[in-house]
Amino acid sequence: MPHPYIIRCHDQHTSFHPGQTLVFDLLLLGPSNTDFAMYLFRVFEDFHLYPFGVDRAFFYLQAVYQLFDQTKEGVLKNNYVVKPEMTYFHAEEKHYGKMLIQFITPCRMVRKGKVLRQLSVEEILQRIYELEDHTKLCAEMSSITSLLHEGIVNDPQNLYLLASDTEEGEKISRILKAYFQPMFRHVHTFSIENLNGEKPELFRDEGLRNLVKVIVQIVRVVPGREEESVINATGGYKAQISFAGLIGQVLKIPVYYQFEGFASVISLPEMPVFFDYKIWLKRFQLFRDLYQLGVISTKLLPERTDLSALKGA
Repeated sequence: MPHPYIIRCHDQHTSFHPGQTLVFDLLLLGPSNTDFAMYLFRVFEDFHLYPFGVDRAFFYLQAVYQLFDQTKEGVLKNNYVVKPEMTYFHAEEKHYGKMLIQFITPCRMVRKGKVLRQLSVEEILQRIYELEDHTKLCAEMSSITSLLHEGIVNDPQNLYLLASDTEEGEKISRILKAYFQPMFRHVHTFSIENLNGEKPELFRDEGLRNLVKVIVQIVRVVPGREEESVINATGGYKAQISFAGLIGQVLKIPVYYQFEGFASVISLPEMPVFFDYKIWLKRFQLFRDLYQLGVISTKLLPERTDLSALKGA
């Protein structure tokens, strides 16, 4: 049975100094709420007897008002709360297709009777495993589990998790590493420098390039290399999907992605793009200058390069 009352506070301060006032609403529900109110008010009257919070501060009851449609009336008389009258409020019934509930008050997690001040990876994993189908909890868990169950990864040796350059990315990578360790022989995590959506210019100029560098380095140094590697492009920023597809196509590595609502991963088809190493090697100096400088003179471009589109811009 839920309690027949709601305590509502619009003040979001988490600390109070001597002399500050805390205002909150008490909504009593049901036909017998006036009788039940007296028990709650008796508790409020004794506020000054009990300390609250980490610093054990004392609060004193200053005023109690009963709200009506247009007015309010004080019900605190000589330090005692008198029995309030019944107040009727009318609300129009509404039907909602979807509803979003936002918790303003910080939630507390309790473990073995003790409040958890800081969640460890072990505590988070314990909560995850308690879910009925934890493999569907996030895109990374769902897609990697699908790669294993579908037999796409037959011999799970090494798993490389690439995280964004954010505090949240670092935390999530530690949780995912612990989650997948029983499934793989080795689980490695990498934080991609400047892959941060809150810094658009660095994300564009450095983050995506660093992502490509790390993927290529991993593929080149791990045992088995391209023959036994797959790229899972699920999760993370959407821009990474196209880059992952191109990297996989250049390195001859299959790329998989799990779309929202799909039960399993699918293999992304190759794009109609061909990477010619001969052209790349021939123009290596040009590409390197363009990468390092960000801009080069048109005089360095190959002869017969069509620049009409640039001139018309």
